[in-house]
Amino acid sequence: MTPTIESPHPVWGLAGVIAGLIAVALVTLSLSSIFAEPQPGMASQIGEMAAEIRKSAMRSMMGEAQPVPETPAMTLATIITLAIPVVAGGAALCGAIGLFRREPRSLPLLALGFGTGAFLMQYLFWMALFIGGVFLMVAILNNFDSILDF
Repeated sequence: MTPTIESPHPVWGLAGVIAGLIAVALVTLSLSSIFAEPQPGMASQIGEMAAEIRKSAMRSMMGEAQPVPETPAMTLATIITLAIPVVAGGAALCGAIGLFRREPRSLPLLALGFGTGAFLMQYLFWMALFIGGVFLMVAILNNFDSILDF
């Protein structure tokens, strides 16, 4: 009889898969805006942004001081948005620990995949939003002369 090396139970891999699935579910729910508070229509938001730009420009031309901006309160959507990379990183870390401990490869690799996938989903979504925001600001600045008309 030859001695065989017993592989440890896949504790870290299983924990990583569970954390990765939670992270992917949270990203999906976060992207669907389930946790977000209802917002006014896009046209009114763009109009409010243009009005704020006009008021700020008028204050600057008159030499008045700009008001101190209000800091928004932490909402459930903000907390979940900040927690997603932490949970995704934890899933990837658990998967790496599982591979280091030589657990059966399937669960740690799934944990690495789910953690990395959740992180990339959220990162790419925010990059798309930032690029869209830049396009919106460029469009507003191109129409700046009509915003400042009296």
